Amino acid sequence: MATYQYDAAIIDLWLSSSTEIEDFVCIRLLRACQKHCRILLLTDSEDNRLQEQAKLFNVDLFYQKHIEPRIIKKTLESFGIYTV
Repeated sequence: MATYQYDAAIIDLWLSSSTEIEDFVCIRLLRACQKHCRILLLTDSEDNRLQEQAKLFNVDLFYQKHIEPRIIKKTLESFGIYTV
C-alpha cells in the first residue's frame, strides 16, 4: 500500500548516469501502486523506440526536451491537477 497518492509524475529519462531501464522500472512501479497517477515522460533522446516503450507502459504524455515549463503547466492544468 502506497503511503502517498500522486496525481502526476514527471519522469526525465537519463537524468543522471542511469539507464532507461531504471526509469521504466519506476514507471512500472507507479502504474502498479498509483493507477490514477498521470505520467509525463521527458527525454532528450531521439530514439523512437523509447516512445514505443512508453506506450507499452501507458505513459500519458511523452515530451522531447527542452520543453518550456509553461507547456508542462498547461498539461497539468488540462489534467485538472495544477490550477492557479
